[in-house]
Amino acid sequence: GTNFEAGSILKYDGLSPNIFLVDKSAHTLYLLQYENGERKNVLAFDCETGRNSGDKKEEGDNKTPEGIYFIINKYSRSEILRLVGRNKAYQYGEMAFVINFPNPLDHAEGKNGGGIWLHGRDEPPDNSQPNGTHGCVVVTNETIKMLSKYVKLNSTPIIIVDKLKILPKEDTETKNNEILELVEKWRSAWETKSIDEYISYYSPSFASQGRNRIQLKDHKSNIFRSYKINHIELENFAIFQHENEMVVQFLQDYSASNLSGKGIKTLYLRPGKYFWEIIAESIQNLSQ
Repeated sequence: GTNFEAGSILKYDGLSPNIFLVDKSAHTLYLLQYENGERKNVLAFDCETGRNSGDKKEEGDNKTPEGIYFIINKYSRSEILRLVGRNKAYQYGEMAFVINFPNPLDHAEGKNGGGIWLHGRDEPPDNSQPNGTHGCVVVTNETIKMLSKYVKLNSTPIIIVDKLKILPKEDTETKNNEILELVEKWRSAWETKSIDEYISYYSPSFASQGRNRIQLKDHKSNIFRSYKINHIELENFAIFQHENEMVVQFLQDYSASNLSGKGIKTLYLRPGKYFWEIIAESIQNLSQ
């Protein structure tokens, strides 16, 4: 079949064994199933996307965003009813999955809007109008119920592209190795408390959790002075690229004298002066 790794998926050994991939131009949603970092299966479903083509830029433009996203919430029929009211509920069908648009890369580009869901619908699809939505990705009720079995909140990726791009495997491997090497240097600088090297991996325009780059440096310097870091271990890498944006997600095991825990860490990168730079990061703690 098609080499889906290419184009968007550089490496996938993520915590969710499944990826959703939406090809807007083909009105197809693919379910890619992985095992130990190898793709095992691909299923395809019809879907509808925004009535206007192109990448979503702002609220109300009726476009489906393009990029690397994650499914962060799920609504049942009764929750949808409560959220949108009886008059509109049929448009969302059996259930809806919330996509984390706008993500930090979208924010950095000034894109806004929200309420982008992958959802079902009570009425049969209108085949004459595969671009009928306000920006959501819409499938049948049967499909959404089937897909729900494959969703792990906060770690199942949903990649949305205008058109699938195929890259030679060498290109994806080269990029993949470059990113893994970069993340390893960042991890090592963090673990060894090399503050200047650590901060060099962050973009001057970094912004996350209410801190800019200077505030992040101060914050980490204080931690480095006050506590012993035992180890920082990373595994289950997922590396995605969408045009000039890179999203890297992994399981992070952090142990220091004041704090220990595992979490799903996501790094958002863009090309900097010399290498890819982190413009935002987030951590989703896993309950111990």
